[in-house]
Amino acid sequence: MKLTSNQIAVIGALALVLCLPLVSIGAKAASDVDAYNATVCNPVLTNSSLIPVLTASSGVYAIHKDSYTCPTPPPAAMAQTDFLVFFDWDKTAITPAARKILSDAAAAAQSMKTVRIDVTGHTDTSGSPRYNQALSERRAAAVKQELVLRGINPAMITTVGKGETELMVPTRDGIREPTNRRAQIVIVTN
Repeated sequence: MKLTSNQIAVIGALALVLCLPLVSIGAKAASDVDAYNATVCNPVLTNSSLIPVLTASSGVYAIHKDSYTCPTPPPAAMAQTDFLVFFDWDKTAITPAARKILSDAAAAAQSMKTVRIDVTGHTDTSGSPRYNQALSERRAAAVKQELVLRGINPAMITTVGKGETELMVPTRDGIREPTNRRAQIVIVTN
């Protein structure tokens, strides 16, 4: 049997709608359709309009033996809320790599219901603890400034410096460890 182009088009359209949940179709709102029928895939369809058949007697969409419950959609991906940027030794300048990460952090914060952004500066163990404390605070301030340049409200950003007290890589005193020279950005949402 040879199919006409109209029949092929109808078959193609059917293939697209057979696994879509029924949310709101025609004059009947989704709130009017019981929960079971709102999640049935492969319902009975009319021949001409590809609309599920609404039964006159019960007011629900008709289903048949080959109908099935639609698969549950996968959970939405969680947006990243924790970012790290790294610094050169004894510097607060934002590197090109850090600038890209800060752009991503700002975009993430703007796409969520952000309550605040916590920025924590850190250093390695080269230098005195007093010097490193001040350096870590300056690093946090530099990150805040970059986030503000990217449209983040400065009142939403808290900064703190931890100096050399919370090392990512434990080292003895006087070691220039690049991984410890960082700022952590945490986006807090409600």
